[in-house]
Amino acid sequence: MIKAKIKERKQAAAAAEEISMGEREKYRRMQGKEAQEAQEARRKMLAEKAIRDKKRAQEKDRLAKERIRAQIEQDRLNRLANNGRLVPNQPEVSVPPTPASSKPPTVDPARSAATCVVQFRFKDGSSMKASFGADDTLSSVALHLVGLGKTVTKFLTTFPRKDYSGAVLDTTTLRAAGVVPRGVLIVE
Repeated sequence: MIKAKIKERKQAAAAAEEISMGEREKYRRMQGKEAQEAQEARRKMLAEKAIRDKKRAQEKDRLAKERIRAQIEQDRLNRLANNGRLVPNQPEVSVPPTPASSKPPTVDPARSAATCVVQFRFKDGSSMKASFGADDTLSSVALHLVGLGKTVTKFLTTFPRKDYSGAVLDTTTLRAAGVVPRGVLIVE
């Protein structure tokens, strides 16, 4: 009798397991279908966005071309009105600014720096750093190094490789040598 009850419970558990496996399979299929539909919807949305972006860019290009054509036509009419001569103070056709031109101009730090830090590398393998004015000449830098007990016949830059010696030392500034705001000079 106990064996019969155990057998009945096993059969009931197996039947319940079979039913739950069927339900789990249905749920898994439903989840897979939903995921596939979501991927398809995302793909479709991205394709539509790409089309909108392309149309927007084409419209922007078309408007820019129209502005240029209008400027050319205005210039042509001005030349015709002045017998083929250009008038230096002619009014320009106003062109509305584009969003890209609204950015503030970037400032090159090499052009605006007033001082620079130069690392000197010597033949014996030693190196040192010093600060100078950006418009100091290489000859004044050489005098500074001579004052420190170093011998200087010429300077070399690392990249692009340039040789500064003789009369060039008197005329070349650190800015012109390309070591502003920081740079390396090899001392020979």
